[in-house]
Amino acid sequence: MKQKEKQKRINLMVLKIHPIYCLGHWTKEEHGLYLEFVNNHFDILKSKYAKKSKRIFKLMSQFIPSRTPTQCRSHHQKFNPLQSSLKKNNLKQMKY
Repeated sequence: MKQKEKQKRINLMVLKIHPIYCLGHWTKEEHGLYLEFVNNHFDILKSKYAKKSKRIFKLMSQFIPSRTPTQCRSHHQKFNPLQSSLKKNNLKQMKY
Protein backbone atom coordinates (compact mmCIF):
# COMPACT_ATOMS: atom_id res chain seq x y z
CA MET A 1 0.00 0.00 0.00
CA LYS A 2 2.76 2.44 0.79
CA GLN A 3 4.20 2.10 -2.71
CA LYS A 4 0.84 2.95 -4.30
CA GLU A 5 0.40 5.95 -2.00
CA LYS A 6 3.91 7.15 -2.80
CA GLN A 7 3.23 6.82 -6.55
CA LYS A 8 -0.02 8.78 -6.20
CA ARG A 9 1.85 11.58 -4.42
CA ILE A 10 4.48 11.65 -7.16
CA ASN A 11 1.76 11.75 -9.84
CA LEU A 12 0.06 14.65 -8.08
CA MET A 13 3.37 16.52 -7.84
CA VAL A 14 3.92 16.04 -11.60
CA LEU A 15 0.44 17.39 -12.33
CA LYS A 16 1.05 20.43 -10.13
CA ILE A 17 4.35 21.20 -11.85
CA HIS A 18 3.19 20.33 -15.38
CA PRO A 19 -0.62 20.42 -15.57
CA ILE A 20 -0.63 19.60 -19.30
CA TYR A 21 0.79 16.09 -18.76
CA CYS A 22 -1.59 13.15 -18.79
CA LEU A 23 -1.56 10.13 -16.54
CA GLY A 24 -2.84 6.67 -17.34
CA HIS A 25 -3.57 5.06 -20.67
CA TRP A 26 -2.48 6.63 -23.94
CA THR A 27 -5.23 7.89 -26.20
CA LYS A 28 -5.50 6.84 -29.84
CA GLU A 29 -4.36 10.32 -30.87
CA GLU A 30 -1.27 10.13 -28.66
CA HIS A 31 -0.44 6.66 -29.97
CA GLY A 32 -0.91 7.91 -33.53
CA LEU A 33 1.56 10.73 -32.81
CA TYR A 34 3.94 8.15 -31.34
CA LEU A 35 3.78 6.03 -34.52
CA GLU A 36 4.30 9.12 -36.68
CA PHE A 37 7.35 10.07 -34.62
CA VAL A 38 8.77 6.54 -34.91
CA ASN A 39 8.36 6.64 -38.70
CA ASN A 40 10.01 10.06 -38.93
CA HIS A 41 12.97 9.13 -36.68
CA PHE A 42 13.44 5.51 -37.74
CA ASP A 43 17.22 5.77 -38.19
CA ILE A 44 17.81 7.20 -34.70
CA LEU A 45 15.51 4.73 -32.97
CA LYS A 46 17.19 1.78 -34.68
CA SER A 47 20.55 2.55 -33.03
CA LYS A 48 20.73 2.18 -29.26
CA TYR A 49 23.68 4.62 -29.06
CA ALA A 50 21.97 7.30 -31.11
CA LYS A 51 18.89 7.07 -28.86
CA LYS A 52 20.99 8.10 -25.88
CA SER A 53 23.11 10.75 -27.56
CA LYS A 54 20.20 12.44 -29.35
CA ARG A 55 17.93 12.41 -26.28
CA ILE A 56 15.26 10.93 -28.49
CA PHE A 57 12.61 10.56 -25.80
CA LYS A 58 12.87 14.23 -24.90
CA LEU A 59 12.24 15.02 -28.58
CA MET A 60 9.35 12.57 -28.55
CA SER A 61 7.81 14.27 -25.52
CA GLN A 62 8.05 17.61 -27.33
CA PHE A 63 6.27 16.03 -30.31
CA ILE A 64 3.63 14.55 -27.96
CA PRO A 65 3.20 17.49 -25.56
CA SER A 66 0.87 15.68 -23.16
CA ARG A 67 3.53 13.08 -22.22
CA THR A 68 6.83 13.24 -20.33
CA PRO A 69 10.09 11.76 -21.68
CA THR A 70 9.80 8.96 -19.12
CA GLN A 71 6.28 8.13 -20.27
CA CYS A 72 7.46 8.14 -23.91
CA ARG A 73 10.34 5.79 -23.11
CA SER A 74 8.02 3.40 -21.27
CA HIS A 75 5.49 3.45 -24.12
CA HIS A 76 8.27 2.78 -26.63
CA GLN A 77 9.50 -0.21 -24.60
CA LYS A 78 6.00 -1.66 -24.61
CA PHE A 79 4.89 -0.87 -28.18
CA ASN A 80 8.18 -0.74 -30.07
CA PRO A 81 7.20 -1.52 -33.68
CA LEU A 82 10.86 -1.87 -34.66
CA GLN A 83 11.42 -4.94 -32.47
CA SER A 84 10.50 -8.14 -34.24
CA SER A 85 7.85 -10.29 -32.63
CA LEU A 86 10.19 -13.28 -32.98
CA LYS A 87 12.58 -11.78 -30.44
CA LYS A 88 9.70 -11.20 -28.02
CA ASN A 89 8.48 -14.79 -28.40
CA ASN A 90 12.00 -16.20 -27.93
CA LEU A 91 12.48 -14.19 -24.74
CA LYS A 92 9.15 -15.42 -23.35
CA GLN A 93 10.12 -19.04 -24.06
CA MET A 94 13.54 -18.62 -22.46
CA LYS A 95 12.00 -17.36 -19.20
CA TYR A 96 10.04 -20.58 -18.64
